[in-house]
Amino acid sequence: MSINAGALPIFLKISTTEKVLTWIGLIGIAVGVVSLVVSLYISMRTPELERHRRVRIYASNNVFILVLLALLWRFSIGPLLIRLPDDLSDSSVQSGRMTVLADRVNSGSFPPGETKILIENEDVSVPSQSDRRMLVVKERVTVRDKNTGQVLEGLREPTSYVLDRRTCENIPGIIHGINRVGYTIMLPMLSKKKAYQMWDDELRRTITANFVKTDRLDGDRSKGVEVYVYRINGDFEKMVKPPPGAPEFITGQEAKEMTGNPGLPVADSAETKIEYFKRTSATMYVEPKTGTVVNTASHRDAYYVKNAPGSSPTCMKIAEVAYSTDPTSVKRYIDDGARDRGRIDLDLKWVPIGLLGWATVWLALAVFLYHREKRRYSSDAGTGKSDS
Repeated sequence: MSINAGALPIFLKISTTEKVLTWIGLIGIAVGVVSLVVSLYISMRTPELERHRRVRIYASNNVFILVLLALLWRFSIGPLLIRLPDDLSDSSVQSGRMTVLADRVNSGSFPPGETKILIENEDVSVPSQSDRRMLVVKERVTVRDKNTGQVLEGLREPTSYVLDRRTCENIPGIIHGINRVGYTIMLPMLSKKKAYQMWDDELRRTITANFVKTDRLDGDRSKGVEVYVYRINGDFEKMVKPPPGAPEFITGQEAKEMTGNPGLPVADSAETKIEYFKRTSATMYVEPKTGTVVNTASHRDAYYVKNAPGSSPTCMKIAEVAYSTDPTSVKRYIDDGARDRGRIDLDLKWVPIGLLGWATVWLALAVFLYHREKRRYSSDAGTGKSDS
């Protein structure tokens, strides 16, 4: 059965190059302070009329430069700083149940009936295989019987993902045999209120996660954090490979045993490729600034096998896996993301606002000096007229 990845919080650790760019923005704010001091000094060291003109021109230039820098930062430089780090690491816990219905097919690998399961998910980046553009993340999922603690082998093999460090999308063509596209373990940073395509390894294609609404979740420290809710209502789709534990081929004898119909018109030794189908439904809560899936409120994969020709129903449900994120993990994701949300706000919100704030100060100074200079001209003109 398919066990999908849990949430993957990001930690935006800034590289040396990006530290330099960050300091450019902070220096831009400092320039505003220094420029103000310099202009005041000039105003005290030059004749009154000339100093007003100099400071006004100087202030006007600063307004233009700071506004341009703010726009450049918000829409060009700032977004370049938001990317997945080299040393990404996370673990999560989910709980649910696995139900095996067609025990004639699956009883050799998994016990028939319902089993409560505990899912331990670990995602770790591999810096040695990554570069500036892509991040390789290795994922290991351990599924246990919740009652006995026994590991249920074969439900999920270790896998690797290759993500674009800025868009968080899968990069196809890197992992042999799997050309993943769309998203898997997270949505893009600065997620939008729109549908996203989520990759499914068992289907070897994407399914759609539709935006539903906004909501708010609480951590232990962070309260009322805005999240976007996405819903997957998957279609009844044919699988590329069989579910874990299910055979890819079946003999005529096994088909007769599975269907309970010994009169099927097929030779006992004949092998037939089995067609499997899957339907996925899920509800995800995503923190939009970091793209982290902070809560998989529900995830359900239902598996079906195509019945023998002439049999009813056409497809028979053989298994179902359902799980949700542990509440403790949800709170931890919300709290751990506070630092990342603060960094993103500093980068895309407060640095541009600071630059625009200083531009406003300089604009006010330029307007003040303009009106003062205008009054001075009016006063000089009036004095010259009375003297004549």
